[in-house]
Amino acid sequence: GLKLENVPTDQTYYITLSQYGKYQITYTLVEEDWVAENRLSLVKSVFVIDEEEPQVKFINATQTTAKVGDIITLPNYIFQDNHTENEKMTIVASVINPYGRIYYFEEGYNAIKCLYAGEYRFILMVMDEQGNMAYATHTVVVKAK
Repeated sequence: GLKLENVPTDQTYYITLSQYGKYQITYTLVEEDWVAENRLSLVKSVFVIDEEEPQVKFINATQTTAKVGDIITLPNYIFQDNHTENEKMTIVASVINPYGRIYYFEEGYNAIKCLYAGEYRFILMVMDEQGNMAYATHTVVVKAK
């Protein structure tokens, strides 16, 4: 880091914290006289926290209706975050059937067979490394044959 020596103590100094994380600032006061050197240190920690949620949305979510027996697919999606790389994001995809039962899609799966008439709601949750979350939803109305 930057070290300031022999600077006036009655002035204000500004620092720029350009990344998220923990910063440590150490103040050291040295009093020198002909007999001994007195040294006093004070350490302050500053935390820069990412509180901005990621962005997520479904793209080409054109299927809004289906019939009982049809297979419906989780729409394609895009997401990004201001800090966390996409590879390090947590993604949870699910669908809720008309009776409120939640089905979570395991990796590599993205479709469900519609056994009942009613609304099927796809929910996509993304979370960054700081725990900030965002959701996207898409509803498909399933009608009886």
